[in-house]
Parts: sequence; structure tokens; C-alpha cells
Amino acid sequence: MQKNPNKWALSGPPGCGSSAAVNLLSKEFGFATISAGAIFRKICFEETGGPLSIEFEQMAHQNPDYDRKVDGRMHQFMDAHDKCALDWRLGWHLAPEAISVLMERDELERMWLIKTYREDGKGVSLSDLRAFNRRREDEFSPRFSKLYQIGDFRVIENYDVVVRVTGLGILEGVQLIRRCVDQFIRTGQQVVCRKETDRSLVPERIRAEFCVSG
Repeated sequence: MQKNPNKWALSGPPGCGSSAAVNLLSKEFGFATISAGAIFRKICFEETGGPLSIEFEQMAHQNPDYDRKVDGRMHQFMDAHDKCALDWRLGWHLAPEAISVLMERDELERMWLIKTYREDGKGVSLSDLRAFNRRREDEFSPRFSKLYQIGDFRVIENYDVVVRVTGLGILEGVQLIRRCVDQFIRTGQQVVCRKETDRSLVPERIRAEFCVSG
């Protein structure tokens, strides 16, 4: 399928930074932006009157109607905008005309970012976040298989661009994504940038404690 250079779909595991990356892309390129996670949190607020909680997320993951609600609103947004950036885990499959980007990030770094910057991570220990998110990620494939007959969303062959952003702040990560997407647009060939790094956004003390506990 011909790719639309004005529509990007970013994907990745929880805490990879895709929502923040999409927001930064909107400032840089003037994209209209939307996040599946933000829609899910809005649905939670509509139904409970409060912020997203682990309990609500666990309940919603057992009910495919919530996935359908989120995906339906994502489609409506994408159809309404000629130029948009989507933070959508299933964007590579449900928006095939968009340039699909998979963001990869170290697990501890993802948990740290959730705990530091997201409301549903505050007050939750890193160990509890890791346990919950591992269960959550284990549920992705069965959910996606039941809904859309697809498996693991992290299979890199499904993406136009794959970038490892461990150790990179959001601005650095977006700059890397932009370079890789530009290369994809020029060549029409998949771009994979998975360089190893010793850098980490997590303080060394926290990293050491986490490794000992895990």
C-alpha cells in the first residue's frame, strides 16, 4: 500500500514515550495528534468520574468493547485530518496508509517514566508496575488475536520504522524518529535503528535497587 507521508502511527509498549513523542511531533510538524491511551483515560473518566486506575484497566482488558471504542474514535480522528500523528499500538494494522513506527525502550526505563510522569503510576512501586505491565503485555496478543486476528504487535517486520530509544529523552527520540522516517520516505525501505547504549534515564541508585529486587 502507498504510504501517506503526512500520517504517522507510533506504537510501542507502555511507557515507551510514544504519547510524548506524538505531542512533540505536533509542535514540530503541525500534525493533529491523538493518543489511544488518552482516549482510554477519557473513557475511564466518562464512566467513573476519576483518573485511570489499575483496577479500571484490568476490568477493561477483559471487555473487548473498550478496545473497539478506542479504535473507533481513533479512526474517526484519522479520517477527519489530512495531516496527523497517532499514538496507537495497533496503528500499523488498523491504519495501513500511515507510516508505522515502533518505539522500543528498556523495561525499567519504561516503568520509571510511568511512575514519574503518569497519574496512574504515581504512588505505585516500580516492582508492582513491572508485575502489572508484564501481565498487561501478556494479554495483548490474546486480545488482539480475538479482535483482529493478529498476534504480537512488536514483530518488527510489521513496521516501516523501528527505533530503540533507551537512554534518550523525548526530544532526542523524536529527532531519531524523524531521521529514520525521512530515510524511509526517500528509499521506501524499512529502517531499523536498534543501537545498544549504556545510557539510562533512571538514576543509578534506583536502577541498582530494581535489578536486585527483580
